[in-house]
Amino acid sequence: MRARKLQLDLDITEFCHMLKGHWILTAESGQVTEIRAGDSRVFPRGWKGVAEVVEAVKKVYMVVSQDSRESSRHVGQNQAGLEIAGSGPRN
Repeated sequence: MRARKLQLDLDITEFCHMLKGHWILTAESGQVTEIRAGDSRVFPRGWKGVAEVVEAVKKVYMVVSQDSRESSRHVGQNQAGLEIAGSGPRN
C-alpha cells in the first residue's frame, strides 16, 4: 500500500484507539508522532497537521463536540479509505 496523506484541521476533540494499522502524525508545529495498533491518542480541538497513513487503519473513536448532549454511534469509511467506528455528534 502506498502511503496516503490527509490534511487535518479539527473543530472537535477526538479520542481514538488504533485497532490495526500505522499513522505518522505531523502537527503544524512540526512535532511528529507515530501511532500503531494498540496505541491511543487524544486530538484536541484545533489540532492541525498531516496524518500519513502508512498501513490501512482501523480505529475506534469518540468525538467530543461543543454540545456534550449530542452523541451517537457510527461505523463508516472516510475519504482516505480508513475503516472507522466510533461515537460522535447526532443530528
